[in-house]
Amino acid sequence: MTSTVTEAWRIAVIDAWVEDEWTFVVVYRSPYFDGPLALRSSTYDAHTNAFSSMSSPRLADAPDPVQFGRDVADFDIGEPLGTVRENLRVDGDGIHWWGSSAPPAR
Repeated sequence: MTSTVTEAWRIAVIDAWVEDEWTFVVVYRSPYFDGPLALRSSTYDAHTNAFSSMSSPRLADAPDPVQFGRDVADFDIGEPLGTVRENLRVDGDGIHWWGSSAPPAR
């Protein structure tokens, strides 16, 4: 499926994996950044014991995983970094991580 909403069609996915039933990781290249980027996304927050989606910070049940994945593709990795660029964390492999979740331990 190709996005018609944002620049997601310009993203080159290098790798992606599922960590658990609520969390996935995407390592990618963006035309707006020189180097590999990664985002770890989860629909579940253990601190609040609640689920979330792009449209709602607090849900009683997990959001639809397909729609959540599309939302992350369109509205997170499919957009220029903006001020996120100032808070990137680089791991030992030279991957620039962003988002509120810590990079996974390898």
